[in-house]
Amino acid sequence: MVEGIMKHAMILIEEKRMDEAEDLIKQAISKMPNKHTLPLRNLIATLYQSRKDFVAEAVTYHDILQIVPDDFDAARARSLAILRMGAPDLASNYARKTPTAFSTEEIRSMEQARIGRLVKWGEIEARYGIGPERFSAIDNAIVESNRLRATFKHDEVLDSPSALNVEFDRIVALRNRVQMKEAIEHFQEIKQRNIFIPAYVLAVAADAYLYLREPKVARDLYLQALELSANNSEHPEREWQ
Repeated sequence: MVEGIMKHAMILIEEKRMDEAEDLIKQAISKMPNKHTLPLRNLIATLYQSRKDFVAEAVTYHDILQIVPDDFDAARARSLAILRMGAPDLASNYARKTPTAFSTEEIRSMEQARIGRLVKWGEIEARYGIGPERFSAIDNAIVESNRLRATFKHDEVLDSPSALNVEFDRIVALRNRVQMKEAIEHFQEIKQRNIFIPAYVLAVAADAYLYLREPKVARDLYLQALELSANNSEHPEREWQ
């Protein structure tokens, strides 16, 4: 019975009839004992991923783990779906419970995403908060980024994607903490390694130079940031202009 439903559902998916496939799988799951539904649940999770419905995908893998708690494939898929849906803290927490389901780089990537989210929150808190407490989140982000940077340095993987994102996050965090000299020193250190530096990091370095009254250097960095981001809608250019 399950094989027939799977075959029918996969035909529907190949024909891009996703809603029909979803309805078929859900109806079948509702009529079967849980232990017989695992192939169907995995298939519908794949369907959700193809739709970029990462919340539904994560929930589906969570349901699978309620049936088979030691399913490492489902544990891995759940954390990655949660990461894709934009909840790195939760993804990292789940990953720590089944670390053998992930590579070291994947664990570090989740940690980097978690720290990146903390940097963003710290920026908001620093901008709108009052008193020294407004820097608490950003101070925590700097401590966490230093800790993660140390692991990359220890394993000599400083140029991995996650390691570079940690470096970029740290420059942003230092700027948000108004530690402009340190932000520039870190920026120059990365620049000397001939690494591609994203537009937003160039703009952050420009902010730091402008704060320290070096407007010509800041101007050139803003211009570089504008040129790099000319076709990127994710980074607003108004402030840089």
